[in-house]
Amino acid sequence: MRESVQGSMSDNDLVNRARGQAFVGRRDELAQLASAAAVVAGSGLGQLVVIAGDAGVGKSRLVREFSDQVSADGWTAAAGGCVDVTAGALTYAALIGILRHLDRQLGRDVLAELAGAGIGDLAPLLPGPSGGQPGPGGRLIERVLDFLVRLGEAAPAVVVVEDLHWADSSTRDLIAFLARNIHAARVLLIVTYRADDLHRRHPLTALLAELERGEASWFRLAGLARADVAELAANAAGPAGVRDVSLLFDRTGGNPFFIEELLAAPAPVTALPEGLRGVLLARLRDLPDPVLAVLRPASVLGQGFTEDLLAAATGLPLPDIEDALRRAVDHNILRAAAGGLRFRHDLMREAVYDDLLPAQRHRLHVAAAAAIEADETIIDPPGARWGVLALHWKASGDSVRALDASIRAARWASVAGAPSEAADHLETALALWEQAPPGSRPDGTDRAALLEQAAQARYAAGQALRARALTAA
Repeated sequence: MRESVQGSMSDNDLVNRARGQAFVGRRDELAQLASAAAVVAGSGLGQLVVIAGDAGVGKSRLVREFSDQVSADGWTAAAGGCVDVTAGALTYAALIGILRHLDRQLGRDVLAELAGAGIGDLAPLLPGPSGGQPGPGGRLIERVLDFLVRLGEAAPAVVVVEDLHWADSSTRDLIAFLARNIHAARVLLIVTYRADDLHRRHPLTALLAELERGEASWFRLAGLARADVAELAANAAGPAGVRDVSLLFDRTGGNPFFIEELLAAPAPVTALPEGLRGVLLARLRDLPDPVLAVLRPASVLGQGFTEDLLAAATGLPLPDIEDALRRAVDHNILRAAAGGLRFRHDLMREAVYDDLLPAQRHRLHVAAAAAIEADETIIDPPGARWGVLALHWKASGDSVRALDASIRAARWASVAGAPSEAADHLETALALWEQAPPGSRPDGTDRAALLEQAAQARYAAGQALRARALTAA
C-alpha cells in the first residue's frame, strides 16, 4: 500500500509501544522452534511447523518472538497473514504479505534475482503496478518453491503464514504443496491457525488431516501456567495491581489476550464480567469519541489498514487521524505492523464491528468501497482491490457494483494463478447477475459466458465435478 502510518509517525516510538507487551512463558515452545531451526541450518533441509491454538492464546506473539531471535542470528524472516475481510478470504493474502515483507527487507532487485524465471508468475502479487502473466495452471506454487529454495541458499529463512483458518483455497493448495516439498529449501515454514474457529465442515480440516499424515511438527498452544499468569499480570498491571491471580487464572484459562484485556478493563479483576465481548466493549467505550470515530471505519476495512485508506474512507483530516491512531496504540487497541497498523487482535476488531448499528455498517462499507474505487493505488498490489471492492459493495447491498467488481476480481485471480478463487468470484457474479436489473449489467458479458468461464476455472483448479455441472448449466 502507499504511505503507511509508520511513514508519517515516529517509527521507533510506534514500534516500541506496539511491542511493549512483555513476552512471558512459552520456554518449551521456543526451545522446540529453536531445535527445528537448528535442523534447517545444519542439514539444509526445510521443516514445517504447525501451531494451533484458540484465539488470543499467543500464537502470533510466539512466532514474532522467535522470528526476532533468529533474525538477530542472521536469518531472513518474513511473515504474512491470511485475511478475512467482512465475508470472504482474500486471494493469496499471506503470500502477498510475505513478498511485501521481503521486498522492503531485501529490495526489489534482490527479490527479482531470487524469483529468477518465475518473476512473471510472481509479479501480479508484488507491491506496485505489475503486469505479469502466469504460466500454465499450477505453475505459481512451483515458482514459490523455487523462490524459497533460492531464498534459503542466500541465508537460512523462517517464513510464517498466519491465520490459516481464513486461507483461500489457492493458499491451502500452496501450503499442501510446500508441506510435501519444503525439505528442498533451507527454510523453516511456520503456519498458525485458530483451533476454536474450526468445525467439521471447515475447508481447512482436509488440509490439516493431510499435514498430520506428513512430517510436520505440531504445537498445540494451551493457556499460560499459573506462575506465568502471575508474571504477565505483574508486567501488565504492576506487582500491586492484581491481588487474586488465582481468580484471573481461573476466569481466563491462562489466555494471554484475555488476561491483558481484563487487566485493562475499567472494572477490577474481582468483578469480571462473564463475557469477553463485554470487556472489550467496556474498553472501547472508555476511549475518546475522536478515537472511536477512527476505529469504527477501521474495523470495516479489516484487520490491517493504512492511514491513506482510512483518510479516504472517513474524509477526516490526516492530523486528526494521526492523533486518534496514536491514542489507539497507547491504549493497546492497535499495534504497528509492516506497512501500516493492525488491530492488536481480531477479536478486538470483531467487537468494534459487531457493535456498529446496521445503518452505520452500511454507510461505512459504502465509504470504504468508494475510497478504494476512486484510487487504484490505495491497495497494493492494485489488482487485489477488486476482491475487496466486491466484498464491500456486496455488504452494502449494491448488487450492480458488486457484480462488476466480482467479474474483475475473477480476472485478477486468474492472472495471479488462483483459478479456484477466480471460479468463486465468477459464481458470486452469477448469483448477483440474477439480482441486478438487466440494463445495469456489465457490457460484453452474459450469463452463459460467466458459466463457461467458471467451468474453465474450476477445471483448471482440478475441480472436475463442479466444472461439469457448470458446463451442463
